[in-house]
Amino acid sequence: MINPAQPPRDFLEEAARLSKVLDESPEDFVPTATRMGIAKRKAYYLVEIHKAFEGLPVDRERLLGIKWTKAQILARHVTRENVVYLLGEAERLPVHQLQKAIQGADSDASKHCVLLYLSDQDYRLLSKVLKSHGARPSARGLRNKEQALIKALKKLEV
Repeated sequence: MINPAQPPRDFLEEAARLSKVLDESPEDFVPTATRMGIAKRKAYYLVEIHKAFEGLPVDRERLLGIKWTKAQILARHVTRENVVYLLGEAERLPVHQLQKAIQGADSDASKHCVLLYLSDQDYRLLSKVLKSHGARPSARGLRNKEQALIKALKKLEV
């Protein structure tokens, strides 16, 4: 049981506490993370870790041993069937090799990342276009934005 008055001892306790706050009182999530001394992005990663590994047959000490960075890499891929294998890979490989090994397994290596710096006005325009093509607001921005952007661009394709 998580005692809110007691500071967390490790990243798994931090993850459980933050996940609970996000589920029960989302407006308190960022202030809680800040009070805990955790940056917003890391806080969301910790929630991702908690949700991914909750209920899986995982030795707590093994998970703590790979640290939160590797646990976050595994979180998007871990299942009941592959948890033992992925933990072994995380224990064996450095972070950058683990990331590459998992990307190869999921064939995401051919994906590209696009970073845009937009003015407020241009961002509002982009957001409006994405929403009109299927993107939906979420707690962390927009969901399905990639698909919505491609849908909008295909309309412009010559």
